[in-house]
Amino acid sequence: MFRRIIAKLKDALFTSDCVQLERQGAEFIVAAYHGERAVPLARFGPKSPVIAHLLRNLPARGDGLLVSPKILPDVRDMLNQMAATVLFQVQITDDVADLALSAVPTHFRVTFDWDNDSGSISPRISHEAEYLGRGWFLAGKQYWHIEGVTSDDDDWLRREHIDGKDILFLLTRKLPEWSRRRLPFSSDLKYYSLPALTVTIRQVAKIRVIFDVEWRVNPGSLVEVPSLPGYVRSGQTIMPGISPKQAVPLPARNGLTSLEGQQIAAFFSDTLPRIKPYIRGSVEEFIKQHKVIGSSGDLFLTMRREPVDGIGRPAAVAIFSCGGYQYYAEKLSQRIQEGVQFVRVRRGWLPVASLKAAKIGPGGNTVDGLSFSPVSLTPEEVLRRGSPRINGPWSRLEVPKELALAAGEPQTCARQHLEFLLAWRIPGGIMGEVSIYAGAFRGTIEAFQQFVKSADFKPSVQGKDPDVETSSEFADFKV
Repeated sequence: MFRRIIAKLKDALFTSDCVQLERQGAEFIVAAYHGERAVPLARFGPKSPVIAHLLRNLPARGDGLLVSPKILPDVRDMLNQMAATVLFQVQITDDVADLALSAVPTHFRVTFDWDNDSGSISPRISHEAEYLGRGWFLAGKQYWHIEGVTSDDDDWLRREHIDGKDILFLLTRKLPEWSRRRLPFSSDLKYYSLPALTVTIRQVAKIRVIFDVEWRVNPGSLVEVPSLPGYVRSGQTIMPGISPKQAVPLPARNGLTSLEGQQIAAFFSDTLPRIKPYIRGSVEEFIKQHKVIGSSGDLFLTMRREPVDGIGRPAAVAIFSCGGYQYYAEKLSQRIQEGVQFVRVRRGWLPVASLKAAKIGPGGNTVDGLSFSPVSLTPEEVLRRGSPRINGPWSRLEVPKELALAAGEPQTCARQHLEFLLAWRIPGGIMGEVSIYAGAFRGTIEAFQQFVKSADFKPSVQGKDPDVETSSEFADFKV
C-alpha cells in the first residue's frame, strides 16, 4: 500500500526530477536530471540516505558520480531498492540494467596488429569486446576483468594507434613483459635488429665507385614505417633499414654495382644520409673524393695580380666560396650544362642549385648575363678599393692585406707602399723629399734587384737631392 502511494505521488508531482544510472562511453555514471536538463546530483543528497552515502564514497564525474565496474551490481541494487522510497524518479538505462559480471571468456586475447590504413599498430580485442579501462572489458551483456593490469598497461590498451618510437618500445619491451606476466596481450609482429640493407664500398675512383649491395629480406616486400624514419616492415617483421625506393640509385638486388659521374654525387647527397648506419668499406675515401660541398655559398670579388710580361696587372676576379673552399666563378660557370645537377671540383662536387642561388649561370656568365672574366682595375680603383664600374651580384669586394696600409710614420707607410708595389709588380713610387723616404728604399732595393733582369722595365728613382746620384744604395739605378 505505501509503495503504491509513493508511486502515485511521484507520477502526479515529481516526474520531472530523476536520478539515473547510465553508461557514458566507457564509464558508468550516476547522474541527476530535471526534465531533460542535467543538474547536480548533490541536490538529491538531503532527499535520500542512499544518495548521500554514494556522494560520500564515489568519485565525482562532472555533476554526477563515477561507478567502477567492480561495484556496478551493488550500486544498481541500491538504486532499485531506493526507488520505492523516494519522491523522485529512479531509472537504470537498458544498456546497464541487463549487464552481468562474468568470468574471462575462453581464448580471450588483445592482439596488437599492423593497421595498413594508418601505418601504425592498433590493439584488436577478441570476442568483439570493447575496453572500459583499468582491465575491464565488455561484450554484449557480459563484462569481465583481467587481473594484474597496471596503470601503464591501461595506457597502452586505451590507445587507438601506436606509432613512432613507441612501436619499438612495444615490440622490444612491453610485449615480452606481458608474456612474462601471463597477460592475454600479444602480437604477431616481431622486431629484427639487423638492418634490411648493408652496403659495402669496394672501390673508389675519380669517375667510378663500386658497391656491394646485400638485402637481408626480399626487397619487394619492404615498406617504410611512416612514423619511424630509418625503419621498414617486411610482413610481420619490423627492422632498421630503408626501402628500395629510398635506396635509389642502388639496385633492388644483391651483388656488385657501380655508380658514375652525376650518380655518385646524387648518391652522396640523397641516399648516403639514409643508409649511413648500414654502409661500410672505403667510406672515408669515398667522402674524401666525392663529398658534396655545402648547400649554399658566397659570391664575391677579390683583387688579384694578373702579371703580363713581368708587370702586374691588377684585376677584380669573381670567387665562389662554399664549405670552406674557394673557386673561380668563371671556371665553375663554364662547367654548368643542361640537365646537370652537380659540378665536379677537385675536392668533390658542388650543387648547381647552390651556384645558381649565388647568381652563377652557365657559359662564363652570371644568371643575368654579366661576364665573369677578370676586370682590369685602374690604379685609382685599386687604391679606392673599387668603383661603380665593377658593381654586380657579388656580396663584397675583398681587398688584399697589402692594401690595408696602417697609419704611422712616413718611413713605415713608405715601406709598406713599396712592398705592395713590389708584390703586385705595379710601376709606381713615392712623391716627396727623397731624403725623407730614402730609408724605406733600403729594405726593398735588394728585392727589386732579384727580378730586374727578368722584368721588362728599368726601375728609377726621381728626386731633387743630388746626393742620391752618388749614393751606393742607388748605384745600379738610373736617376
